[in-house]
Amino acid sequence: MVLGNILSDLIGENMNDQAHGFNFHTMNGNLYYYNDIDGVVYLQKDRDKVTESINYRPKMDTFSQENIKLGNEIERFLRSGAYHQLTLIVTEQCNLRCLYCAYSGNYINNRTHQNKNMSWDVAEKAIRRYWEGYKLVEEINPSFPPAIGFYGGEPLLNFSLIVRAVNFAKTLFQDKIHFNFTTNGTILTQEMLNFLLENDFYILFSLNGDRNEHDRLRVFRDGKGSFDVLYRNLLMLRDYDSDFYFHNCGLSLTYDIGTDLQRLYDYCENNNDILPPVSIIASVNPLFTDWYSRYSPEQIKYFEKSLTLLKNKYLTSCTKGEQPFGFLNRFFQGQYLPIFRRTENTVSTNKVFPLTASCVPGRKIAVYPNGSIHCCERISENFPIGNVEIGLDVDLIENIVKQYKSKIYPGCDSCPVKRLCQICFAVVAGKNSFERNPSNLCEIFFQNTKNRFIELWTMLENGAPESIFLPKQTNVDEEWYTW
Repeated sequence: MVLGNILSDLIGENMNDQAHGFNFHTMNGNLYYYNDIDGVVYLQKDRDKVTESINYRPKMDTFSQENIKLGNEIERFLRSGAYHQLTLIVTEQCNLRCLYCAYSGNYINNRTHQNKNMSWDVAEKAIRRYWEGYKLVEEINPSFPPAIGFYGGEPLLNFSLIVRAVNFAKTLFQDKIHFNFTTNGTILTQEMLNFLLENDFYILFSLNGDRNEHDRLRVFRDGKGSFDVLYRNLLMLRDYDSDFYFHNCGLSLTYDIGTDLQRLYDYCENNNDILPPVSIIASVNPLFTDWYSRYSPEQIKYFEKSLTLLKNKYLTSCTKGEQPFGFLNRFFQGQYLPIFRRTENTVSTNKVFPLTASCVPGRKIAVYPNGSIHCCERISENFPIGNVEIGLDVDLIENIVKQYKSKIYPGCDSCPVKRLCQICFAVVAGKNSFERNPSNLCEIFFQNTKNRFIELWTMLENGAPESIFLPKQTNVDEEWYTW
């Protein structure tokens, strides 16, 4: 979800008046209807083909009956669709104090940096639990490879644990396993580098642009910028093994309204032979924070203007049948991909979450330093789904699912974009309960989704081939990598 759209004013209809879909006009003036019941887009003149069968969609009054069988459905999922990745939060410490960090104290629903490191006892039990669960799932669903990600804080601050964890995991999985982590790159040493190359890690480096942009927000404890240290280490890695550098490394860029987007674009495009490829471009999280209150209307207006110019460049390229690469593709493609990948002519098969796209807890598992297990590394410690002593706990998972449904589901039945919903546990996990923050989160998501349909169908009408909007095959499997 692009920041400019998150902050834009809502326009159009009230989503609660369109329980099964919505109309939209392309910029060419053609009228379409998106039918959320079957996931199909119709020309308005063909709307009589839409099936409005009441049996096509679960209704809110079925949930009381569904909850009776919820535990069974969760157990069935854990045997067939869980354990896609283990993420070890090996430390809550960090040598940087990035101003926008989720753990900076600017977010009311998150922890702050603390002097907590994962012990070997916790790591060993977590890996063994993951291996045991993965082997059970593999018997039914052998199609995805196992993966372990390392998270922080800055995970390299507990590098000795990472070494031990990797070596132990390889003995269990017989080398059939991927490893990855995200780092600020400032404490990377030659010893670490040798180990990472030897074990074919995928590494995501946090770099926000040139020196001025990066050092605006990514600083050490004393307030000094971290760009020079990171850049020096990136060049060290490139000179040591350029193949690994360009194929196993990527950049994670974070921007906000204070970012000069055109300057950021120019920097990435002009340095693509020096820097690793851009893997992720994300806005500073606008949820559960007043971060954006620091920016004036003039700054917001300038940012939106820059965003529009870049988007027009992207749209023009796609309309010509030329797939943008690098920065532009990473920045905008993700907005249209969920629409292209939506299911059509099918009913939801997710009996745990029939109305939203939330993953079932256990699909990924994240382990905190204290040994508690969570459904995501981005969620707070207040929503455990087990621990390393007993593994995943069906009762805890069922309780969290019920909490989520109780707080978030009211209103979902009348939402016109259920099939495309991206509001998951991490998005609505408050300090102690699930909540929408801001309260109009669903309305914002609906309007952004509608805008994407308008832009996408306009490009298709103007001759853009569908293949333009699909990602190229890369060395990174998006299914298992922890962004």
